[in-house]
Amino acid sequence: MGNRINLREMKEQGAKTQEKKQVAQKKGQGVKKKAIRKAKVKGAGAKGAVRRRSYAIRTKPRFYRPHTLRLRRSPKYQRNTASINPVKRPLDKFSILLHPLSTEKAMGKMENENTLVYIVSQRSTKPQIREAFREVHKVEPRKVNTLVRSDGKKKAYIRLGPDAEALNLANKIGLI
Repeated sequence: MGNRINLREMKEQGAKTQEKKQVAQKKGQGVKKKAIRKAKVKGAGAKGAVRRRSYAIRTKPRFYRPHTLRLRRSPKYQRNTASINPVKRPLDKFSILLHPLSTEKAMGKMENENTLVYIVSQRSTKPQIREAFREVHKVEPRKVNTLVRSDGKKKAYIRLGPDAEALNLANKIGLI
């Protein structure tokens, strides 16, 4: 039982060591500063001092790029934004219907199915095509089908009602 230390004795020893540390701290503050300065001067002159670099221990196989500083743009000159963001003008009846097609297939559609074929604006919709056709030719279309060709142009098949004849309208336009 000689090895065991009483709990009270341990507390007393801890209190004494704390007091000693505080006294030494007060006395040694000036001494420490001088020692640190000397060590810095000595370390700066010593060429053989090798420092160990600490590395982050990676525990995952995936590397996540750290978030770096993102600065705001400060351009040296103003770019021409007209080519980048062109102003979208509203479509009118003449910019929707570009021109009629007069291919063999289109002529066959005119004769057999009472349908006119037009190249229209890429941005136009079926209701817009219907309205533009009604305003330009004064004829009510029955149905409008559209497709985008491989060259990027939009083609509209405009089927006319039974009251209008596609061949007469094509002749009036000057297509035939």
